[in-house]
Amino acid sequence: MTDYSRELTTRQENYIHLLQEVFLMKNARGQEFPYRPEPYQINYHADCMVANPASPNRLWKKARGIGASATTMMDALMVAHRYKGVKIPVGSVTGTQAFGPIEWAIWLADNPQIPGFFNRNKDINSICELDNGSIIFPVPGHNPEALRNYRTVFNVYDEFAFHPYPKKLKAAGDACLSEGGQINILSTLNGTENEYYRIIQHAHEMGYEVYEVPMFEPENFDVTKPIPEQIAKGKITPISPWVDVSKLEESRLYDPVIFMQEQMCSPEDAAISFLSQSLLDEVCRPVRYLHQNTRVGLNSYHLGIDFASENNVSAFEILEQTTAGWIHRARVPVQKTDTVQQNQLLRELDKAFGFTTITIDLTGPGTGFYHYAKHDFGSKVAGINFSTRHPIDEKESHLYRSKDQVEGKKGKITIPIKRAMAVNMKVLMEQGRFIIMDIAEYKSDLHSVNYSSLDAPRSRDSHGDEFWGTALAMWGPVKKQTQRYVVHTRRY
Repeated sequence: MTDYSRELTTRQENYIHLLQEVFLMKNARGQEFPYRPEPYQINYHADCMVANPASPNRLWKKARGIGASATTMMDALMVAHRYKGVKIPVGSVTGTQAFGPIEWAIWLADNPQIPGFFNRNKDINSICELDNGSIIFPVPGHNPEALRNYRTVFNVYDEFAFHPYPKKLKAAGDACLSEGGQINILSTLNGTENEYYRIIQHAHEMGYEVYEVPMFEPENFDVTKPIPEQIAKGKITPISPWVDVSKLEESRLYDPVIFMQEQMCSPEDAAISFLSQSLLDEVCRPVRYLHQNTRVGLNSYHLGIDFASENNVSAFEILEQTTAGWIHRARVPVQKTDTVQQNQLLRELDKAFGFTTITIDLTGPGTGFYHYAKHDFGSKVAGINFSTRHPIDEKESHLYRSKDQVEGKKGKITIPIKRAMAVNMKVLMEQGRFIIMDIAEYKSDLHSVNYSSLDAPRSRDSHGDEFWGTALAMWGPVKKQTQRYVVHTRRY
């Protein structure tokens, strides 16, 4: 959540005071009142380039109904008023939606508290054109290339998470800022599998200041309890005093997951993905600290290999097992490679790392590959068929989900091995005993696996193979211990 306790410079304070003196606001019923910005709006305004030409790009991760469009259009108008002949594009999902912020700009320009502060060309209402030649104009998301004819200093990308071509819009818009300026990205969340969330994850290194504005304090809010009750007990306070609490409560009761995304800045994917984005972010570390090309030290190294016949790809995941837990050391995603080449790759990797276990997915092309590896590497190789079931001690059954229709058999619990492997990896992450390399493609693949089905979308970029390659590598020692136990009991 954004910190509102910052100290402002005199220039920033003067800018906020000017906004209060200039602008009127109106509510959804059309009632007008002087603009008195809330703390989160003050924080956002303070970094407008008018107040400070060196201000960073701004990204608003926001709840619905907090006045983000109006707040941003105030800054846009002040930029248009300050600089002669500037062009301010507002990119939105469609032409109609792009016109929403433009309507705010027009109304704010036509209804200032200080008469005559803005002089707008009222013969044109499809754009907001001031008498100094500056214009604020809409750019529909389906035609981002229309931006390439302009030089700009202040770009606005509204509801960016829902754009049909976000990369094209941003590339075209950013290219217009060749002489400097400020990018402003506004959006509610739309899951995590999109360009907006990718930018959030790398915002600071890309030069963005992030303003996270949920409706209530995330650390105190409980989505399972009635909102009016939490407010009455003093646990939470709406960030915007004008919101209708009863309507928020209706939304919470209707769909808590969607409510958390729309009003609490918590991506919906966190409730559908087996590994949430927040958990992955917590356990990742920079590649330069973790990546290895060969074995280092005396700890054991383990390899997991998963295949996806639909995509003609395979994932070789290399993990180090230490006394403190697991470390992701290397990944070798392989595309369009035949068995002979993969066999050679396995030999080279084993020569470099000296694996203790090599665990292979037996579905599809993995079966033939397993027989080769077993012949060359013997007992260190284990094959896993995801359709089999694996016995787990009853005392450990709480780790596994009821969706698997767990059955008791003679003091044992029999569960699908696929979920056992996945839960094993997740529990180690939650315990802080497994860290991964901070690679966007790898994290995306881990995040892509669905909570209930443990499947992943079969797309070019996200298919779950790296998830299962990792899970297989971690399951290798478990499988090896099981095999030893079986051999031991057969002797007697």
